[in-house]
Amino acid sequence: MPKFTKKQNEYIRNANARWNLKTGAVRSGKSYVDMFHMIPMRIRERARKEGLIFIMGVTESTIERNLLDPMRKVFGDSLIGRIGKNNKCRLFGETVYCIGAEKISQISKIQGNSTKYLYCDELAKWNKEVFNFLKTRLDKPYSLCDATCNPEGRKHWLKKFIDSKKDGIDLYVQTYRIEDNAENLGADFIENLKKELFGTIAYDKLIEGRWIQSSGLCFPLFANDNKRYINDLDSYLTESQQQLARVYCGIDYGFGEGKTCMVLTAVTKNYKTLIALEEKSIEKEINPAQLENIYCDFIEKAFKKYHLPIYAFADTSDQILTKGLSNESKVRRLQAVTISVTKVEIVDRIAIINKLLATDRFKIMNNCKELIGGLNDASYDEEKSIDKDVRSKDGSYNDHIVDGFEYSFSHIINQLENASLHRNKNLKSFVI
Repeated sequence: MPKFTKKQNEYIRNANARWNLKTGAVRSGKSYVDMFHMIPMRIRERARKEGLIFIMGVTESTIERNLLDPMRKVFGDSLIGRIGKNNKCRLFGETVYCIGAEKISQISKIQGNSTKYLYCDELAKWNKEVFNFLKTRLDKPYSLCDATCNPEGRKHWLKKFIDSKKDGIDLYVQTYRIEDNAENLGADFIENLKKELFGTIAYDKLIEGRWIQSSGLCFPLFANDNKRYINDLDSYLTESQQQLARVYCGIDYGFGEGKTCMVLTAVTKNYKTLIALEEKSIEKEINPAQLENIYCDFIEKAFKKYHLPIYAFADTSDQILTKGLSNESKVRRLQAVTISVTKVEIVDRIAIINKLLATDRFKIMNNCKELIGGLNDASYDEEKSIDKDVRSKDGSYNDHIVDGFEYSFSHIINQLENASLHRNKNLKSFVI
């Protein structure tokens, strides 16, 4: 049997309300106790009782990744089935419906059904109306819900629900800090993670487990200490004995609403350091042919300077433009691959940059004047940062240069993150 922490055992003893919620830090053991105790127990307790069982997450794939796959490794395929047609899955001999809750359209899959047990994974990332609808489904004397989430802003709809406990809602809430799982994570892991997130919004949310409203600057460490990160390229590579391993280019189209920006970045061996090398901003309206020439000149110059092929990732807003850039680079026989970027959530892009800043794994060359300004001034949109963190695009800074920079490395976020963790052989895998 799995060994549970003091905090997890407290939940096992006390989580007997209609709504039972664990909120707080990442890797603090919130889901672990559910997978290996609460979910099996709740399902078996309600066997042969009237009502349906739902396990709901952001998407079906996150349910599989976060819950079913880890449970299958412990309990085996005979007890933990796979999601099939009509969202059905067999768990511990019972039929369970596994449904994504990111869209309001998912309500149609649960309408008209009485629910005897509901499990909610990553609840704060759900569509609010899906959760509100579920409130009407727990209509049996034995109906209840277990849920987990990482905290968001203080104005988030789920935080308001948590605060409604004082209004008589049958709600049990636990708040976890990362230290609550110290016996499993180890002191080294926790200390290194704290260092990586120190000085960022993520520290309060993901280490301390606090519901806080993102405010002010996206990159406070950079804005408050530019000199720590700005270097001259030749001096930096010589003094640090760094060698560039790969070179990337990010492109954000700004036609009609701002500058079209290109940012050249590189990583050193084993993804240890991310370096912003060059930038190109195009202010005036130009036609696609002109853009293709500017792009190819930029790439050709970069290849001659760094002697490495360029992997370019362009904004998805105009696939035709990207195709044109790719075709022209092939015509000119450039050492470049040009494709559309696979977009990563802005909040995740902000988080990895702040982690690199906190651990001195990001450097920017002093010729990247606009990117330096963009990173200095990038800020959160307080009006929109209610359900999730949103970066302001109010024209107060060049958001296109920041987007272009982030597109250049979005495809290697996991490698950058893992490189941080593997510096200490005792660190376990971690994903924000």
